[in-house]
Amino acid sequence: MKKTTRNGMLALSLSTLLFAAACGNENNADNAENNGNAENNIEESIDNEDDNADAPDDQNGMNDAMNGEENGMDEEAVEDMDPEEAAEFMDRDPEEPVAVVNGEEIQSGELQAQLAQFEQIFAEQEMEDEESSMMMMQFQQQFLDQLINQRVMAQEAEEQGLEADEDAVESEYEEIQSAFGSDEEFQEALESQGYTEEELENEIREMNLVEQLLSMDHVEEEYEVDEEEAREAFEMQAMSDPQMAEAEFEDVQEEIEMQIRQNQYVQDLRDQADIEILL
Repeated sequence: MKKTTRNGMLALSLSTLLFAAACGNENNADNAENNGNAENNIEESIDNEDDNADAPDDQNGMNDAMNGEENGMDEEAVEDMDPEEAAEFMDRDPEEPVAVVNGEEIQSGELQAQLAQFEQIFAEQEMEDEESSMMMMQFQQQFLDQLINQRVMAQEAEEQGLEADEDAVESEYEEIQSAFGSDEEFQEALESQGYTEEELENEIREMNLVEQLLSMDHVEEEYEVDEEEAREAFEMQAMSDPQMAEAEFEDVQEEIEMQIRQNQYVQDLRDQADIEILL
């Protein structure tokens, strides 16, 4: 089995958010500073989204491909979405489905958990309603698309007979939990995202299955990537990623080629899947 890369393939998971929050807490003097730094991190993410939106169309196309977004919602579904409805989405019944993937529902609560952090930051920034609604719509589209990708891959992992590595699941869960100063802080972080401990554990387990799927030999064997395509992807990533800009193409070529193969594989899975968007 080949080493897999998470870059661009998985949704912004709860475990990622919690771990980032905990690491931020360790590096600050008090809770006030913690909140400020967490807010700044999210603001930087928002700024990056804006930078991508202002980039040339050909750059956006490559960025979308590397982020798994070329696998996404059809143009008609996106055009039909209304910014005001996107803002009101957070009040929706969390058990109401937002999409159905091969007969399996993705509930509103899963998407709301991804969006909750941004809704809070927009409110704290006293952002204009129109602007915050537009941004919520953009994030809603992006995260729903990523949740669909993740669900399609998890279903395929099950079809392939893969089983989660429970030791790895437990280890990652404990790592996230131990990164907080106390169990109370950990519980507060879970609550702020609308999750339970069981849901966090299940998400980590699903991520483990997806990583196994993407590292299977057939992903590398069945999909070809030429050097020109990989170099173009490298140049596009380097435009928005300072760390990538400092790297030599030959040092990251293998990783970039694997990213492209994984995206091609997920695209094929999506093409074969029965997906219904209910927003």
